Amino acid sequence: MFYDKNQNPIPPPSNQNEPQVIDLLQDYLNSNNKTGYLVFQVHQDSPIYGRLPIANAKITLCKLLGNGFYVCKVIMTDVDGKTEPVPVPTVSAEFSRSPENVITNAAYDVSVEAPGFVKSEVLNIPVFEGITSIQNVILTPVVQQVRRENFNGNGN
Repeated sequence: MFYDKNQNPIPPPSNQNEPQVIDLLQDYLNSNNKTGYLVFQVHQDSPIYGRLPIANAKITLCKLLGNGFYVCKVIMTDVDGKTEPVPVPTVSAEFSRSPENVITNAAYDVSVEAPGFVKSEVLNIPVFEGITSIQNVILTPVVQQVRRENFNGNGN
């Protein structure tokens, strides 16, 4: 079974002439045969306590391969709100040294969620060969709506 970036099941292509996910993945890996790294730091900003790390935040790192197929990796933050460096495919740094090349990096999308916080998405995170990029993500706490009756003493 295949899934979209929101983890909803998607049917396989009906047209046998369309590239299959394995072909799309192989093409992507062939053209992005170098490695870059991403580290995520997830936190909330508190006006009283400053920057507070968010442990166990779920980060879904995705790349669109084509024809609606994504390849995704799910990682979690540690107690400091950080992840280990995640190796991801990217293009050769040689491409950035030539003026005729338009593509100088690979780009990935992430969604970040944690219980009690509003989900956040970051699109087109650039990844460069041999470079570890740190991506800071600030999550906003969900504001709990308190029923008005609780303040009126009618807490039924």
